[in-house]
Amino acid sequence: MNEDSMNEEGEKEGKAGLDMQDPLFLVGEIAQSVDLHPQTVRYFDSRGVVVPYKDKNTGRRKYSIYDLYKITLRSQYQNLGFSVAETEEIFKKTKLEEIISGLHVKERELENERLDLELRQAGLQNMLERMERIETCSGRYRYLDKPAMWRHPHMKDGKVLMDTGSVQARKAGMERMPLSVYSFHFDHADIAGGPGPEVCRWDMALPAPYAELTGFHKIPGAYLEPERRCLYTVFEQEGTLLLTWDVISQETKSFLDGNGLVLCGDVEGTIIINTLDEKRRQKRYFEVWLPVEAK
Repeated sequence: MNEDSMNEEGEKEGKAGLDMQDPLFLVGEIAQSVDLHPQTVRYFDSRGVVVPYKDKNTGRRKYSIYDLYKITLRSQYQNLGFSVAETEEIFKKTKLEEIISGLHVKERELENERLDLELRQAGLQNMLERMERIETCSGRYRYLDKPAMWRHPHMKDGKVLMDTGSVQARKAGMERMPLSVYSFHFDHADIAGGPGPEVCRWDMALPAPYAELTGFHKIPGAYLEPERRCLYTVFEQEGTLLLTWDVISQETKSFLDGNGLVLCGDVEGTIIINTLDEKRRQKRYFEVWLPVEAK
């Protein structure tokens, strides 16, 4: 429907006396009254949100106070997430329960949006905290509580796992990054008293409360790594070689030996960030969680 064609059903005849539907405003006037572009008013017209009076002699449309009300009422539904088309459908409904049902649908959609925003804010905060610890913890050690994480194997023995659970976990994790992270894992049994594995296992990991909110914990193969007090440090490494226990051992052995500490559990951590040095070479910052006890 355009400005020059209106069906007879949509046209309104003029009436005598004061009526909310008496034509008063030209398109520019009603647009100015609500600070909209005239083309927006014409679009509402084409969608049936407003139904102006058409002067059969001049062909010009005029809008009423009721049309002004409908335009402002459109904002009520817009603020709840309804499209123009959906608002048009609401305006056409005759049963109150149908309108209430539509509002319940938007209520669920807004709750999902609220959860999504909460997850993104938590991910941003987590990312900032980890990056800010690069400066304070590089080459230094401090005791921190490693948060409880739901984990799912992603890569083992240098090979990306392609089973159904791993693919599902990667997809779910990618949707929640940076709250979810790729996390390396060295089993204590593999590194105790020996050179350790050639390469580590990598998992997709998500903090426990959020994994349970999003259903990540229900993916087959997911497991919970509980919160634990650990020794925490950050180190950097050039290049893109896969991480080995030998690299971590070189970074941590001197401090552990010098303070009479030994590992007493699995070692985990993440790549905080990949960046470039002054010579444009790849550089990675790793964080490491070391469960330790006195010798």
